[in-house]
Amino acid sequence: MKTQLQEKLRLGDFEIEPEKRRLTRAGGETVRLANKPFQVLLYLIENRERVVLRRELLERFWDGHDVYEEALSKCVGTIRKALSDQLDSPRFIETRWAEGYRYIGPLETEASRPELQTHETEQPAAAKVLAAAHETRAAPPSTETQTQTLAPSAISSEKAERARRRLILVCACLALTAAALFFYWQYQSRTKASSAPARSVAVLPLTNLTGDAEQDYFVDGITESLLTKLYQIKDLKVISAGQARTFKNKETDIKVLGQQLDVEAVLLGSVRFSGELVRVDVRLVNAKDGSVMWSEGYEQFMRDIFALQDDIARRVVTELRGRLSQTDEQTLARRNTENGQAYELYSKGRFFWNKRTEEGLQKSIELFEQAINLDPDYAQAHAGLAQAYSLLNVYSATQRKDAFPKARAAAEKALALDESLVEAHTALALIREQYEWDWPGAEREFKRAIELNPNYATAHQWYSEYLTFLGRTEESLTHIRLAHKLELNSLIINAGLGFPLMHARRCAEALEHFRKAREMDANFPMAIYYTARCQVDLKQFDEAIANYQLAVKTSGGSALMLAGLGHAYAVAGRRREALATLRQLHALSARRYISPFLIATVYVGLGNKAEALSWLEKAYAERDTLLVLLKVDSRLSPLHADPRFQDLLRRVGL
Repeated sequence: MKTQLQEKLRLGDFEIEPEKRRLTRAGGETVRLANKPFQVLLYLIENRERVVLRRELLERFWDGHDVYEEALSKCVGTIRKALSDQLDSPRFIETRWAEGYRYIGPLETEASRPELQTHETEQPAAAKVLAAAHETRAAPPSTETQTQTLAPSAISSEKAERARRRLILVCACLALTAAALFFYWQYQSRTKASSAPARSVAVLPLTNLTGDAEQDYFVDGITESLLTKLYQIKDLKVISAGQARTFKNKETDIKVLGQQLDVEAVLLGSVRFSGELVRVDVRLVNAKDGSVMWSEGYEQFMRDIFALQDDIARRVVTELRGRLSQTDEQTLARRNTENGQAYELYSKGRFFWNKRTEEGLQKSIELFEQAINLDPDYAQAHAGLAQAYSLLNVYSATQRKDAFPKARAAAEKALALDESLVEAHTALALIREQYEWDWPGAEREFKRAIELNPNYATAHQWYSEYLTFLGRTEESLTHIRLAHKLELNSLIINAGLGFPLMHARRCAEALEHFRKAREMDANFPMAIYYTARCQVDLKQFDEAIANYQLAVKTSGGSALMLAGLGHAYAVAGRRREALATLRQLHALSARRYISPFLIATVYVGLGNKAEALSWLEKAYAERDTLLVLLKVDSRLSPLHADPRFQDLLRRVGL
């Protein structure tokens, strides 16, 4: 039986008048409290004998709408503020973390009214007919009926009335039975639909509500940790952080998002600090209808952050799969480190690594090394270090000869500690490909990475590039399309959809992908650069030169873009501009590293094959990473028949 409070209530120094929706302090001072917090407070008081679940409050006061857990947390916070209550030492509202709330304060009522009354609920029409029939049958005969002798016609009429009542009763019973069966069928259908295990989930980046943008690394670190744990669950498709990061801090329709990402559920939430406590509010949403499948709030001391992450991952898997197997339990219980400070340093390192700039990579290396110093067996930190070093020469203006050897050492150490680390296998694959030119070894590592985590978009993307370098176009397209499915809005992957096509001389198809990438970001240098490359192959020289000039500008003077411009000038017959660009590249090489491969392409455009081959030999001597393009770069086509070029291809393994 549900209770309702109507009389004036005394909560210690406060008074509530439910009918007037008024809260006052002792002495009559009115305390402002909005309608929804007021109603939530009354509901907690009505149900003070138990803990009221968070889900129950969301469904009752937000009509089960797809709302953030923050809405409820803010509502309870407003109540606490009105009652001068404290979270850590409550007098009125007790919080049961991961459960709900309970009213624990004093309560007195006016003696003139009963404390509790019952709600009258509206009866269904069929029930009203039953009640009416029952009352009619139960009503005692009147005095007049008892003292009079009934005529035969009156008796006949009474029999007819009784038959009519019996018919009404039977119809009502049938109607009730039919209604009960209908609602039971609906309930069973909903239960079966909702209890069906979900096979795919997107984990969106948690929202930073700490009020400090410098804590982004910490919040992103929790997201990454949840993803890492969920990746290990067999037969569960988990969308990668890169894809989810596209939607960070954006208001997104969950149903639309579910269709875009091709997932059945979406996990999202927020992180905030309360003194030394970390509070994480999370909710799991059905991507098909937008309904909240589960929501909870977790609060732990910073030192217990690992336990918090374990609890969330465990509950997510349980909600998605319906149960948690022993294998799943063991998988989720594994931790990469028990050192909180090392974990924080690693999280910062990943934050800077994701920036994909020379400065960011250098900073990430510093942080990963600090984490390793605190915990030498922290496999993920070694894997992060390997990935940072393997990309350093790609994004750096200077060529560090020790970058790839250090990357290889870090990757091998990571795999010695944990063979299942997909990041370490991917880094090792890149090293085998670009530095060692060990093509079979690189492919083994790419395949192992994808076997370990088919949802890791970076592995598919880099493997696609590897296949392009070998001329295996159709296989390359398969993997870049898989990467795109996992990261729909990644600029580099959208541009990468055209990369195999461009090198297969399918420029018309490639240009369509580059156009779409430029629609996402008109100033994305790589999409502009690839567009210009295709336009040169199509002999659209004026358009190509204009795009190369834009690429140079938007990239801040990248040597890659500048060399492309020089080659375009040369093949377009604008020799003077081509030579000027070549002199500019030589001048730059005196101050910073310029790839010999790039200089060679300009010489090819100018028709100077001997000088071009000489610079390619320099690239070989320096183990230039761009030599992976040797077989497929259309700018080098005039050299293909030369025996010296064929010998170079052989030495690089192509």
